[in-house]
Amino acid sequence: MLLTGLKEPNLNFTGTTLADEIRLNLAIAPTAAVGHGNRLGVLGGDLAGWPNGRRLEDDVIDIAERAVGGVLIGHSLPLGDGVDAKRRPYLATFPYQADPFSGYENTKGQQKP
Repeated sequence: MLLTGLKEPNLNFTGTTLADEIRLNLAIAPTAAVGHGNRLGVLGGDLAGWPNGRRLEDDVIDIAERAVGGVLIGHSLPLGDGVDAKRRPYLATFPYQADPFSGYENTKGQQKP
């Protein structure tokens, strides 16, 4: 994946030519709406996802860690950052991302000093 692309499912395979480049297969249709793709992108069977493009719902950290860990050659390791879902839903219109948490809110349920 890192130098020759993905042969299966024929996403962006370069054969024996090693190339460090961004590869997009424009023949693959985009996902219909924000939030409806598989968070694991190509590794989850969703060819419109990362690394063939980048969507809001793509969990790039989990995908990259699993790819480097060898999932493409049969080493299915449970790697990831532990964040598997959004805490706030996407908006129906642009900019699609909900406002971030303030960082000041006490979300741990602990008493403030």
